[in-house]
Amino acid sequence: MHIQRAIVISLSFMGIISVFLPWFSFESFLVEYSENGLERNGWFIILLFSFCIILTILKDLNQTIGFVFKVGIILCSFLASSIVIIDVLTLNDETNNLVGNLLKTSITIGAGIYLLIISGLSIPLVVLLYRNK
Repeated sequence: MHIQRAIVISLSFMGIISVFLPWFSFESFLVEYSENGLERNGWFIILLFSFCIILTILKDLNQTIGFVFKVGIILCSFLASSIVIIDVLTLNDETNNLVGNLLKTSITIGAGIYLLIISGLSIPLVVLLYRNK
């Protein structure tokens, strides 16, 4: 298997695993509530990273990824990253009502968000920058 394909597959699995890790922690009074990706857009993100894996293992495994497959992999991973980034940016607006302002004291971003953004944005870099010798 070509090293480019192996790196893309491992980064895609990292993106899938990050859905099961904590994304957000809400602290209200003395109670801390944690949310993982399955409670948000996790199933769609798992599907997008699965498409990345499928597009990576199609065709000859000893060659670099073809152009059409590169475009599909880049779109899927970029879409997964942008969904999570938009989710983080709109998180404050979701809890910005009367009850949310009374109960919410702090929101902490968890490790799953960071891992997903890193894996989702590094897949296009690997696909575009890694070449044959």
